[in-house]
Amino acid sequence: MRQLKVIERNILLADTAKKVLEGSTKQAPNSKPTKPEDLVRLYENIYQNWLEIRELPGMAENAKYSQEIDTKISVSKAFRSPSPLPMLVA
Repeated sequence: MRQLKVIERNILLADTAKKVLEGSTKQAPNSKPTKPEDLVRLYENIYQNWLEIRELPGMAENAKYSQEIDTKISVSKAFRSPSPLPMLVA
């Protein structure tokens, strides 16, 4: 599924952005400075992709997978908060 690949990519980008913001990784040369808003935007994209996956045909019939998707939606919804608290919990 395309959405799963996009989610994987955005999670990797979010992990990198989080490390740059924490100072454990240096910013890549010739790139825009990473801002907390960039991290929030990545998590918002992850959240939106999980919502799209939940709406795909056949997802409602599989209760186990549907519950897993709902959990991932809840987690990504918490991480998209501009508060630094979810970043510290991860």
